[in-house]
Amino acid sequence: QAYYDTGDEMCAILAAPSYQSLYIWQANTVVFSTLSNAPRAKFVSSFDNFLLAANIATSGGTFVQRVEWSDRGSIATWLTNAPVGSLAGYADLLDMKGAITRLIGHDNRVVVFSDQEIWAGGRVDWPASFDFQPIDRSVGAPFSWTVARTRQGLIWLGKDFNVYLLAKGAAQAE
Repeated sequence: QAYYDTGDEMCAILAAPSYQSLYIWQANTVVFSTLSNAPRAKFVSSFDNFLLAANIATSGGTFVQRVEWSDRGSIATWLTNAPVGSLAGYADLLDMKGAITRLIGHDNRVVVFSDQEIWAGGRVDWPASFDFQPIDRSVGAPFSWTVARTRQGLIWLGKDFNVYLLAKGAAQAE
């Protein structure tokens, strides 16, 4: 769910697991539309009035460790159409093992799961907008849709079929 500045309303943003364009659904419509200028991504999440997309495909290739974000407060403004001074940008998490399988807002950060590791991104000053660092290199989330937000924190099913918890404020999974 994100604020759609062009329509002046809240809307739902969806990503398909096959590198399609991001889709938008507005409450007053009966169909999904393509979110113009957005990257083709497998995963999407909103955080702090940004829309973030991960595991990106472009005409130049597939970037399974890339996180890209819209301009703050404008989910239709991405790097492809951003004006000078925009907060839209991207980060390649080149040190991350595996491919990004999920991203989700948690506390005051965005948690990025790969099939092998967990990273977190926090807000930083312009021009970068976000800085991503590893928080647990021992466990990942290969089954993306098992990641769920609970009152205690994020839970998910690991590759060893154990259930893990990243508690609120925690720096490592249990």
